[in-house]
Amino acid sequence: MLLIEDSAHFQQLVRLLFRQRLPDVELHIASDGITGLVSFGQLQPDVIIVDILLPGIDGASMVMGLREHELFGGCGLVVLTALDEADRGEYAYALEGVPVVHKPHLVRELPPLIERILSQRYPDAVDKSSAISDSSELRVARDGINQAAPTNHLVPAKAVPQS
Repeated sequence: MLLIEDSAHFQQLVRLLFRQRLPDVELHIASDGITGLVSFGQLQPDVIIVDILLPGIDGASMVMGLREHELFGGCGLVVLTALDEADRGEYAYALEGVPVVHKPHLVRELPPLIERILSQRYPDAVDKSSAISDSSELRVARDGINQAAPTNHLVPAKAVPQS
């Protein structure tokens, strides 16, 4: 699994989510788009989680480039963004058909989405009965997001189509 995210806060939150929900999944992190592309080539991960707004190369350009790359093939792709739905318009070309997780909803939406992607690739490997416990460490990380997110910009996330 490769997370391409420049925010240390969100890197840590995803790390915590994976440690609790998918402890057997190896998570690699790149802090910018260029490093993310290099990591993709080296790791050839099963899933890439990419932020839209990145230094170096934005996530939308990266998504478009990855889709055209022969190594991308069956790699799962998830986009993270702090942009609400109204502000994503200029990235619509890149986001078409890609599950998008709005960062204020990351704790609730990302783990089941990743589990679904992995269960499609490896049906016997993902434990469907796992559940995130509301540990104090995760609760503090989640609450930090909720406090940082302006509530007037929260828009319900679109449902992710089932494959």
